[in-house]
Amino acid sequence: MAKVRQFDIIFTNKPLKTGHFDLFFVLEHKLTKLNEAFNIIVKPFIKTQKMNLNNMTIKSQEAIQQAQAIAQSYGHQQLENEHIFKALLEVDENVTPFLLKKIGINIPLFTKILDSTIQSFPKVSGAEIMLSRDANSMLLEAGTIAKKNNDEYITVEHLIEAIFKSRSKVAQILKDHGATEKSLKSAIDEIRKGERVTSSTAEDTYNALNKY
Repeated sequence: MAKVRQFDIIFTNKPLKTGHFDLFFVLEHKLTKLNEAFNIIVKPFIKTQKMNLNNMTIKSQEAIQQAQAIAQSYGHQQLENEHIFKALLEVDENVTPFLLKKIGINIPLFTKILDSTIQSFPKVSGAEIMLSRDANSMLLEAGTIAKKNNDEYITVEHLIEAIFKSRSKVAQILKDHGATEKSLKSAIDEIRKGERVTSSTAEDTYNALNKY
């Protein structure tokens, strides 16, 4: 006779037949898999919902807020890197276009393809907007980039560099149009000139943009 496991006793106090053990084993296995999925996917995802905008420049904050509005206007449940890049194009008239032109991007064509990509995302009526795993990873990477540069705030160029390093569709679009990590970093260096970011309005102080 098969040994009754503690897991099985939780569900019934009746004598168990051989066939019942198979059913409980399946249930236990599924619950284990669900728990693993929760730890791998859901827990990290829950943490992404608490974005700290205080460590971002004002322009970066505006971009994130605009990205949420864009996602909502399309009826999208998840906030993706594509929404954020589109928002950067809409709220930032200096750094973003400067960098895109420097790395050889045709902005009108790029914007058209980006819009088409965003429109292809699934729509969920009345759903609460949540930060996607890709977008969360991107924001973490932007923070890492800022720390490496000894910057006190996450800036627009940090977001753009982090998006470019991501596996998102917008990153691939940029690469398909000839952008490289080397050219992007060179363009960023041109506007930064080795200066640290110590102000929440840092993007307004980049001297190189005066020539743009």
